[in-house]
Amino acid sequence: MPKLNGFALAAKIRSLNQDLPVILCTGSTEEKTRIAALKAGVQALLIKPLDALNLAVEIRKALSHTHT
Repeated sequence: MPKLNGFALAAKIRSLNQDLPVILCTGSTEEKTRIAALKAGVQALLIKPLDALNLAVEIRKALSHTHT
């Protein structure tokens, strides 16, 4: 993304709608990446390469929190 990184995009989305779940995917395993994701309001941070089952589980969890 030329103007925003994933964390800035997630924060922007959350500032517009706190109820919208955000899941980020990254190749980074650094702790600072996890901290930045939490600060941005991300529900899940998935590490690449993605496992389809894990992705499906995280999507289901994120969506289930929007209906409670």
